[in-house]
Amino acid sequence: MVSDEFVELDSLAQQLVWHWKGPGKNHELSDESLDAELLTMLKEAGYFQISENIL
Repeated sequence: MVSDEFVELDSLAQQLVWHWKGPGKNHELSDESLDAELLTMLKEAGYFQISENIL
């Protein structure tokens, strides 16, 4: 089960991982799609912030 292998993920992230490499899936989520979805989730969670002081 995804929650056993990825214990620190919330339920939304677990669903995303399941769709990425879930067992018995014929049409898995591509690595590129997973990256895009995770990046969106991380941005929405506030892990990436724009700094005006970056040169």
